Amino acid sequence: MNKWCIVSNEALSAEASNELIQVLKDGGCDIGVCHDGANRVFTSVPAITPELEPLVVSVELTEDSTEQALIMQVGAFLKANHTDKILVADSSVFTTLFNHPIHRLWCGNYETSAQLIADYTEIFGANQFSQTDNLESLKQLARAAVFSFIPS
Repeated sequence: MNKWCIVSNEALSAEASNELIQVLKDGGCDIGVCHDGANRVFTSVPAITPELEPLVVSVELTEDSTEQALIMQVGAFLKANHTDKILVADSSVFTTLFNHPIHRLWCGNYETSAQLIADYTEIFGANQFSQTDNLESLKQLARAAVFSFIPS
């Protein structure tokens, strides 16, 4: 399986705190994309030597891995906003995340209130919003709900 990594934009915008972050800043991996305004995903991983392993958070895909568990692991990393670590996982973990309603709620890339409300209802089982509510306000409320939902 192909490994990808994710790092906070804050880590990339500051002086690199370690060699892994510097490699990403220098373009040593495939160009990263930012879906949520806060983190960047790279479709390759810098070389990880044994001395750099403490700087890596790994999410391992196993036969027993559930979609929910994977999303919570990645979400906890993103919520922590590490500036000195990267998260590494199989590309399928990121694909699962990107296709999940909780990620869409976090990113807030919606054209209509109806789309956001449908995702919110799917994740949280209740709809506290109205389709007449301002979409930008709904995005902020949904992101706050996701932030509270993900464990620290």
